Amino acid sequence: MVAEVGGLRKERKICAHWIVDFPLFSVEDGKLVSTHHPFTAPIPEHREWLKDPSKIHKITGQHYDLVLNGVELGGGSIRIHNYQEQTHVLKILGEETEELDHLLDALSCGAPPHGGFAIGLDRYIALLVAEGDPSLPVREVIAFPKSKEGRDLMCKAPVVPNRDQLSRYGVRFVENSEDDRSKLAIHT
Repeated sequence: MVAEVGGLRKERKICAHWIVDFPLFSVEDGKLVSTHHPFTAPIPEHREWLKDPSKIHKITGQHYDLVLNGVELGGGSIRIHNYQEQTHVLKILGEETEELDHLLDALSCGAPPHGGFAIGLDRYIALLVAEGDPSLPVREVIAFPKSKEGRDLMCKAPVVPNRDQLSRYGVRFVENSEDDRSKLAIHT
């Protein structure tokens, strides 16, 4: 109260912005890459440009970010829902499609237009707690923050379960022939 009356408290303003009109593709290390991800749809008026190599770099994607006081709070995109368009974009990017066969099969059966958007609640809470100051680290508002290695220092997790725990939950370790690492698998 005294700080407010004396004008000592810095007034914080909340400034929100939508960031739109991203390019669909960008160049990194001389290679064409997706600016957001390879499933982002181009804006409708640029769809035909996918067939014109001279216009590929000018295509605008349907992706967007919400920024509050300089901090990205969330983002999303409208996704490609057409099989031919998705396979063409993957080909433009030189992406292997084997791991995406399930998605491409689903798209070949028909999919409605769809998209997504998500807000990083932890980032939003950090901004609220700091009254709009973007310098407060997200770790300060998370109940159980993890280390950079993904470890929970309070719970000392993750840990390797003992035999009784594995048996109780029907889980066992199996050898992974691909990279010679052990991993958990459901008991069969």
